[in-house]
Amino acid sequence: MNPTLEKIKRIKALPYLLLALAAGTLLLLLPKTKTETPVCVPYDASADYKTSLEAELCTLLSALDGVKTCTVVVTLDTGYEYLYASDQSVRETSSGKETDKKIVLANDGDGQSPLLLREKMPTVAAVAVGLRGDEQAKADARALLASLFGPDVRICVK
Repeated sequence: MNPTLEKIKRIKALPYLLLALAAGTLLLLLPKTKTETPVCVPYDASADYKTSLEAELCTLLSALDGVKTCTVVVTLDTGYEYLYASDQSVRETSSGKETDKKIVLANDGDGQSPLLLREKMPTVAAVAVGLRGDEQAKADARALLASLFGPDVRICVK
């Protein structure tokens, strides 16, 4: 036999070395997992509203005579606001008024959900338009936006 092989057979810790080698190999073959916690980003419905409003305004303004291209940016003042039905009771105490408020729940097909009385759409604060076209097209765009949004919304057409 080979003398090197005989020397290896005489090592008393050989089974432990082989076990450690097998465990190390197994650990290297295991898939690596990330220990980072996932970041939960809340859904913002007003961002979808803003995007669709910008696209619709761009389509509308592109239909004007003399407009070659346009870019629209809308700035919202507030997001969606919801008003839910509630049972409310007010007690007067020596320290002031105490209000107990409970949201009214309604049965729907999947269980109970709050009873929504009113949903208020986001409020537009400003509209900016980058327009490639003649001066008449820019004036028409300003007039169209003013008629859509009223005097409270800042409008800029360049």
